Amino acid sequence: VRTPVQEWLDVSVAYWWLHLQSELVFVGDAGDTEAKGRSRRQGVEVAVRAQPVEWLTGEASVAYSSSEFSNGDAVPQAPRLVAKASLLATHDSGLSAELDFTALGRRYGDEDRSVKLHGYAILDFAVRYRRGPIEGLVGLDNVLGSEWRSSEFYYESRLQDEAEGAELGEHLPAVRVL
Repeated sequence: VRTPVQEWLDVSVAYWWLHLQSELVFVGDAGDTEAKGRSRRQGVEVAVRAQPVEWLTGEASVAYSSSEFSNGDAVPQAPRLVAKASLLATHDSGLSAELDFTALGRRYGDEDRSVKLHGYAILDFAVRYRRGPIEGLVGLDNVLGSEWRSSEFYYESRLQDEAEGAELGEHLPAVRVL
């Protein structure tokens, strides 16, 4: 459902569901995916777009979902909470500034829900100047210096002669980028 609440404000709400005959899951040692069985997902998303004055625009969306196999086990790495927001201020001179917020909530790393992968929230800032077809940009990613993982996996991994076990794989990006 999408509706303009005011001339300057749009709001949308969506409920969705998905039943899959076969869910693909990541297999660490193979570096590939494999079919794991039937699954069901459902969720809700709320999005807002506002432009209270000509030079200022804000957007935000939040989605929450649940995912599980037909036997009740969790779908590993399936996001549960995702959020994104931005605020953009523009000037007739060609100058603009933007503040962006991105968040990913904690999610299950395995099917029995015993391992939770880390969530994160980061804030980015950028200033742009545009004159005709040319644009210059200076941006600062992760303004607050949050420690976050751009990717994180929990999977069984072992060499042929090693005992069974699982490990956490992750990629830590630079804390701040200019």
